[in-house]
Amino acid sequence: MKFLRLFGLLVLTNSFTILNAQKMHYSINIPKPSNHYAEITMTVSVDAPGDYIFSMPVWTPGSYLVREFSKSVEQVGASINKKDINVHKIEKNRWKVQVPSKGEIKFTYSVYCFEFSARTTFIDADQALLNGASIFMFVEGFESRKGQLDVILPNSWKSYISSMQESPLEGGVTYTFENYDILVDSPIQLGNFETLQFEVMGIPHYVAMVGSNNANFNQLKTDMQLMCATMANIVGEFPKDIKPNKYVFIVQNVEAGGGGIEHLNSTVLVMPRFNYSNPGRYRGFLSLVAHEYFHLWNVKRIRPIALGPFDYHKENYTKSLWVAEGITSYYDELALMRAGIVDRAHFLRVVASYINGQENRPGKDYTSLHEVSMDAWIREYRPNENSRNTSYSYYSKGFVIAALLDAKICQTTKGKKSLDDVFKKLWSDFYGAKKLGTDRNGLHRRRVC
Repeated sequence: MKFLRLFGLLVLTNSFTILNAQKMHYSINIPKPSNHYAEITMTVSVDAPGDYIFSMPVWTPGSYLVREFSKSVEQVGASINKKDINVHKIEKNRWKVQVPSKGEIKFTYSVYCFEFSARTTFIDADQALLNGASIFMFVEGFESRKGQLDVILPNSWKSYISSMQESPLEGGVTYTFENYDILVDSPIQLGNFETLQFEVMGIPHYVAMVGSNNANFNQLKTDMQLMCATMANIVGEFPKDIKPNKYVFIVQNVEAGGGGIEHLNSTVLVMPRFNYSNPGRYRGFLSLVAHEYFHLWNVKRIRPIALGPFDYHKENYTKSLWVAEGITSYYDELALMRAGIVDRAHFLRVVASYINGQENRPGKDYTSLHEVSMDAWIREYRPNENSRNTSYSYYSKGFVIAALLDAKICQTTKGKKSLDDVFKKLWSDFYGAKKLGTDRNGLHRRRVC
């Protein structure tokens, strides 16, 4: 019996070692933030010699444009069991490592990070916004591996936040992730910043306010909680797959600019730092909060089947971006009225402006809504002087269709049903029932064609 216990312990220990060896390990160091460089080390155990391909994404989920992140990669090197090995660049974003034996590969590279947007990685003396697709490579065929990321903070930085599970690390923080998709879809903010907190449906929500600004934090926290609760009430249920149990807003306060991008359990927003005292601009920010937050349901979980698991080497096409973005745009304006921030007359003026804009766009007669969704990669973010004559935005026409559909449902049911009920049905059928497809771990995806 004693022998069996010892044998069982040996098997368990070895099994744990094998499983642990299969994890991906990343570390990121920012030795001198003012130089804008991040140094990345990837460590991965392999069971056999051969050629292993390390790749950098060309785009980031949520922003449908090929951005060529590999343009910022420098100083690539590799070793196996602490012995240097050859690395050959075989395509614009792919490096082949010729591994002579099984063991532990260390793959190192630097990334120049000085392109500011909600979609890219930006490092300066004060902060670092790390967007995964623009900084973390992956090993082809290993995307489903679990892993951890060690982040080493510059000495003067004390703050960090991400939607991933975190644990303390001397001089920094360790994050864990279920697969590469999660790593990519979980931006990280570093530096020194204020963090606000509130709850919606019992889930902690955190707001990182990065950079100087004139926001009234108490009012901002109250208003953001109100907008989030308003959007959550559309479906009436918070996603059950959020791990850990939190949602994160990263708000970049800047001199000029705007916009945002959704992630699985978080979002990055950009706001002019002194616009919080401007009523119109502040309403616009709350609308942006509602928009990116509703993607927690619409597009991250109720979504086109093409959008996950992702192909990071090329465009991922879908005809349904008007649902993902256009209907969400309708809801972010409707939310302001539902929350009591604007009145009914204001909301109807917004609807009228969208209809007028669409009807007065010559391109409406030349391109279908499915085509503009498919062509987002070459048109939406690359307009020219003729774009108005030949195309339009799936945001704007999607908004109009959502408004008309909502009105039709309300009219037909005499006010008993609305567009909300469509999303409750989609949520129940495709998230609750776990239909259509599997993710990188072989688990059912929550998505809809």
